[in-house]
Amino acid sequence: MATTDLDLGRYKLGWSDAENYVFKPKKGVNEAIIKEMSWMKGEPDWMRQMRLKSFQHFLRRPMPNWGGDMSGIDFDDIFYYIKPTDHQVDVWDELPESVKNTYEKLGIPEAERKYLSGVTAQYECLRGSTHVWTTKGMRCIKELGPGDEVFSLNEATRELEVAAVVAGGESGNKEILEITARGRTIGASENHPFLVLRDQRKPGRLRARFATNWVPAAELEIGDLVAVPTDVPSYGSAAALLTPIEGDHLPTRSNPDLCWWAGAYMGNGYIRNRAKFLSVEIAVDKADTVVIDEIKRVSQEQFGVVMVLAPDGSRLIGERSALLADWVSL
Repeated sequence: MATTDLDLGRYKLGWSDAENYVFKPKKGVNEAIIKEMSWMKGEPDWMRQMRLKSFQHFLRRPMPNWGGDMSGIDFDDIFYYIKPTDHQVDVWDELPESVKNTYEKLGIPEAERKYLSGVTAQYECLRGSTHVWTTKGMRCIKELGPGDEVFSLNEATRELEVAAVVAGGESGNKEILEITARGRTIGASENHPFLVLRDQRKPGRLRARFATNWVPAAELEIGDLVAVPTDVPSYGSAAALLTPIEGDHLPTRSNPDLCWWAGAYMGNGYIRNRAKFLSVEIAVDKADTVVIDEIKRVSQEQFGVVMVLAPDGSRLIGERSALLADWVSL
């Protein structure tokens, strides 16, 4: 069946959005249309030249004769670029009515519509192979589905919080831009928003006035300060510790203090044979009194072990810590 025989604008549940675009070029593709689209998107000259070069490669390629029958495709009967809105918004009331109606038809609750209004849901996307932080570790975004938990920015508190995925899906093939910041690279469509810190001083003012804004990928500039998460909040539940050793002060389940102590021990701790009995010792910097006091506190509370600073200040020594030494050796 030829592409022209299909109503590609219709949704599979029986409805379609009325056309209301701020920019829609002529059907088909040629150099004039490519230049027009590139101008409308505000692209630099090097990107426009790359598009024109790619178009020449496309013209020289023969139609594939393997796989499905593509002989009915009319490339001159396709709109290759449309722009549904002239700008992005982060307030629900500023969304176009057509977008609001789409949320209504999809059955998205009002609270979720307002939450999604600044993201414009189906109109933006990330590359499917993009890894995101979830409560089960890093996962490809294409593997996520309703019910999965990811970390989301709460703009009111500027904190990362756990949020449930309510829906997911593909939005078709799009041009992907690669954005690199702090050694990390992410692939996103040109309208995917990034949180950026920019100087927004008024004309003529000397003092910088930085503010955060959501900026689509296509409008990012070299030197922009893009928000990058450096850590994720604590989450999860305590796990039972698999250890046959029993003791009055040995923990049986994990907890934040225990995990922190384990990290300190794995990085700088060791077991020493002192006069035919074992003791736990942790190397420290005597000038770092905050860390020393914390190791002492956690050792006392978690294991009932008193840690004493060695005379030279190079290490903490656990008094009567033979049982703890056996426990960490497992």
